[in-house]
Amino acid sequence: MNKRVSGIFPKLVIAFLAVIIPLFMLGLKMNRMGEDSVRSEWNNSMNSRTVFYLNTVELEFRHILDMLSENINDPDLSHLSVLSGIMSTYEWSETVKRVQEKLRLIGDSSLYAQNASVHLLTLGRTINDSIGVLDNIDPSYQAVRPKAGMDNPSMVTWNDRIFIRQVFPNGSIDPSYVLAVEINRSELKDMLDNMANYGGAGAALIDRSGLWSVTDGQSSGVENGGGSVTAQLRAFLKQKAHSASAAGGLNSPMKLNGIDMQTTCQYSSSLNAYLCLYIPQDQIFGKINSYRMLFWLLSAASILIVLLYSRWIYRAIHRPLREMIYSFRRVEDGWLEPVPITKGKDEFRYLYLHFNRMVDHLKTLIHDNYEQKLRAKQAQIKQLQSQINPHFLYNTYFILYRLSEFGDLESIGRFSRYLGEYFEFITRHKEDTIPLELELRHTLTYLEIQNMRFFNRFDIEIETLSDDCKSIFVPKLVLQPIVENAFKYGLEPRVSGGVLRMAFHRTANRMVIDVEDNGEQLTDAQLETLSGKLRQTWAEDESTGMINVHRRLRLLCGEESGITVSRGEGGGLKVSLNIQLEEKEEDMTDDNTTDNLA
Repeated sequence: MNKRVSGIFPKLVIAFLAVIIPLFMLGLKMNRMGEDSVRSEWNNSMNSRTVFYLNTVELEFRHILDMLSENINDPDLSHLSVLSGIMSTYEWSETVKRVQEKLRLIGDSSLYAQNASVHLLTLGRTINDSIGVLDNIDPSYQAVRPKAGMDNPSMVTWNDRIFIRQVFPNGSIDPSYVLAVEINRSELKDMLDNMANYGGAGAALIDRSGLWSVTDGQSSGVENGGGSVTAQLRAFLKQKAHSASAAGGLNSPMKLNGIDMQTTCQYSSSLNAYLCLYIPQDQIFGKINSYRMLFWLLSAASILIVLLYSRWIYRAIHRPLREMIYSFRRVEDGWLEPVPITKGKDEFRYLYLHFNRMVDHLKTLIHDNYEQKLRAKQAQIKQLQSQINPHFLYNTYFILYRLSEFGDLESIGRFSRYLGEYFEFITRHKEDTIPLELELRHTLTYLEIQNMRFFNRFDIEIETLSDDCKSIFVPKLVLQPIVENAFKYGLEPRVSGGVLRMAFHRTANRMVIDVEDNGEQLTDAQLETLSGKLRQTWAEDESTGMINVHRRLRLLCGEESGITVSRGEGGGLKVSLNIQLEEKEEDMTDDNTTDNLA
């Protein structure tokens, strides 16, 4: 018994879910909206914080660069660089003091300036704002020395130290002197500590070229990305390079040392570096995750309540109703048995009582009417079959008369033998259905009679019957009337060139027999009239021939069986006998077939 999706039990469950699911979806939507709102606010806050600190650093670095640009053409530096050899000791000393004072002014102008220096290459000496005049070039010159074939930016790094420089003359790889300011990394770290003042948060300033980085006190980051945090941030920025370089910056989650972080990065083209701020997601979404867990627990509890209540309804309503439906289906299958009465005094007891009364009444009706209807059907079949035999007698006696007129005794003998075989088949086989092989053999006997009648002036093409079709049972005398009709209306009017074809086709549940002639007198109107008569299956007027066969096929083989007509390839009438096959026909043994043919 197939399960019904449209039963009461599924409908009740669907009704409960139809109420709960919208509430569930609304709560889920509100939870998602709250989470998205908090995430958006945090991203905006982190983005604003990052932009603010990055702008501060850019302004300070730009201020330092502007100070260097203002002093790169200072007259005192030019005099020391060019005229130092002809200056008096007093002039040289005063000039150095003024240069040192200007360097001190540059160093004090920014919180991020650790010291300021000028490397006088023409003198081979360095002047520092705090140390004073050195007897040789300071080793830090290796950081700010211009290099041939390179871009030589204003910001350079050397031994984990960051410098901002200006060269005179500008763009020269062999300058007279170089002004340089070393950036205070400690102040940068303090700035990053202030920026990441959340529990578990961190910040980092990372050079895009990978030469240097500065991280806050809680993170481990050194030059060349040696620290694990810096290395992971570099890999993250490399993966998100397009988004991180965009105007809006980068806001994206990432895993840092196994911890889920919400990360915001902003790129500075003037520094060629990223400023990144990362905060643990638990710090941001901790309460929201707790609310989400409570929401899922509430949803699971609601579904459990629905299932338990549906189970109760199933036991109280659906199970008795299913038993009633099952009993009805047994009645449909012919099992007229009463259903046990339920113990309760509910509506189902009332239904079961009336169901049992109905079953008893059906038994009475079947007992009174079944045999009567069966006898009526058998009588109708016998009546239809009896109409064929006189019809054939009319034609055969006329053939014998024609042969006796010609005095052809040999043909009369052969014809009498064929006629004897024909009537032996009619009188011996009393069954309503016979194997197709036997029916075809009888039809071939009839064709021999017709050949003698028309002096073999027609070609007859019979397709060989395959082994799997021989044992198919068909109503007796279904082929001979169709062949007779083909001779009478299709071939007999032709003087020569007449052809009769018979073919057999079998599928899984159908047998089709095609009988086709090439008659020349069939019109479209006649074909349509014949089709109309076949559609009027149970007309009460007497019928013979093709209509008779059509009715017998439907009575004995099922409503899907019968005859269809169409115009054949040769222009004549094509008659197709469609026989619906039943399982019992496929289970017929060869022994039964042999007994019928004996």
